[in-house]
Formats: sequence, C-alpha cells, structure tokens
Amino acid sequence: MMYDNFFNFKKDTDELIHFVSGATNQMPSKFFYEGIGAKHWLTLSSKIKFNKDELMTFLDQTCMHLTNESFNYIDIGPGDFYKTHEIVKLFLKHNKNISFFAVDASYEMLTPHLTESAYGNVSKIKKLIHENNGTINACVIDLFNLSKMNIFKSTTRNKFVTFLGGTIANIDYQEFLTAMSSFLEKDDYLLLDLPINKETSSSSSIERIMKYKSEHFHFISRLNLSPEDFIYRVDQEDFINEDETAYAQSLHLVATLNKTELSFSKKEFRIFTWNRYDLEKFQKACIGSGIEVLSIFSNHNKNMSFLMLRKATE
Repeated sequence: MMYDNFFNFKKDTDELIHFVSGATNQMPSKFFYEGIGAKHWLTLSSKIKFNKDELMTFLDQTCMHLTNESFNYIDIGPGDFYKTHEIVKLFLKHNKNISFFAVDASYEMLTPHLTESAYGNVSKIKKLIHENNGTINACVIDLFNLSKMNIFKSTTRNKFVTFLGGTIANIDYQEFLTAMSSFLEKDDYLLLDLPINKETSSSSSIERIMKYKSEHFHFISRLNLSPEDFIYRVDQEDFINEDETAYAQSLHLVATLNKTELSFSKKEFRIFTWNRYDLEKFQKACIGSGIEVLSIFSNHNKNMSFLMLRKATE
C-alpha cells in the first residue's frame, strides 16, 4: 500500500448530472481529471519542463523564517508528485517534522501507479517521511470542503498547504481564497503559484489539451455520449470583474454538442479554462479575503509568481 491512510470523502451524488442540469455553462475543472483523463493528464504534464530551482530557492529562504517545527504538509493537486518530493526534501533539510497529505478531487489522480514517474516520486516521499517518523496520507475531497474535515487538524502541528502547477488558473480564484480563509488557522501557511497576465498570452496550454483525443474526456462517457457527439473550439477573452480585484486573460476550451436529436439541457460547455491574473490586484483580493501576503517571487519569464500566504492576524 502506497499510503499509510487513504480517505475518500467524495460525494455519492452525481455532481456532473447536477451541472448539466443547472444554469452555468462552466464545467468544474475536477471532472477533467477523472477516469482515463487522469492518466493522460499525468503523461502530458510530465513532458512540461518545470524549473524547480526558482521555486526551491524561494521556499528555502522562506523556510529559514518559519518558527514552527512540526507541520501537516497538505499538497492540493500534487500531480506526478515531482514538486512534492522536492518540497519534502527541503522541509527535512530545515529539520522540520512533517506528516504528508496528498489531496485531490479525483480518486484517479491519487493512484500513483498510473504513471511510472508518479509511482516513483510517491515511493521516495514515503521513504523520507517514514525515516523521520511521519505518515503519508491521501484524501479524495473537493478543495472547497477542506475546512469541514478534522483529519488535517492537530494540536501539535500547523498546516503548510501548497497549491502549485498553476491550478488556480482553472477555478474561481475568489472562491478559492474564501475557502482557504476558512481552512487556514493561526500560524498556518499557504504556498501557491499564480499565472501572471502579460500583454500577449499564448494559447499553448489549451492547444496541448486540444491534442487530447476527445475520448480522453471521461465526462463524455459518464453522460452516455460518444466523442463524435462533440466539436471543440478555443475562445479567448479579457475581463475585469466588478470590483476590479483581478484582470484576467482567459482561454476556454469549449465543447459543443452537435447531435441535435439529443434532448439535453445544455448544448455548449466550457470544459477547461486557463486564466492569467494581475498580481497587484490579486494581492488586494487576498487582503479582502482575510489572507496576508508574506512574500512574493516571480520567475525569470515573469509569467508566474510564487506567493507565500497565511491567515491574516486580527
């Protein structure tokens, strides 16, 4: 068994059917990573080069200022666990005592034998943590429900939460900040990376996904449809939300149902969204959500910023 404990809090209700019967046309991104989609996403993401040195330098400097000695390290959306392994090594270098929780809304994304690299990274993490008397755990849960769970709480350990891989680009960032404000407690930390808006944005992220064959979208089979029932396009838009807390360039992969004889409440879905944000306005959104920005580091391309956050003190 790869994990010491495996918690599955996934709801029995079919949220996908609820989605296609509702008013919104934006599919929650978690459905993209279910079933066979998880394996193909891990295979795809393993080919994307990640500059670990920039993130590790930033985190190394930050760790020196963390007075806490023990943490529950909670990695939301660990992917192939490559970055996770590097962060665990860094914690141990600074003599931090940790137990680890891998968290994802998709059961399949936490099944590391899907790819050789993910399996290998989880094995390395488990060995390191066990050598230092910690535990390695996995939890299938929607990130917006984290604050309802007691398994992450400890009287002796603070939480160190990571949300990396640009995943915040796929969801409503304001909902995320609100959820984190409820989840974080005094002396808990949150590390995330934020895709930053540039004057010209590339659609390369979604173009890579467009190379997916449509049969890789697990939601299609769950709706009893076939790949031939859909056509796809990429939309791009710029927007400012009403309170001007964030400017974004957004790319949307849109699936259109092209079989007119099917009676279906929606004919068109945004099944994948990629947002890029204005850093200064995102910081204002953090403050408005009761979250304090401790430090910021931007990568050499200036297209991604790493932020260290914590619950704002009263």
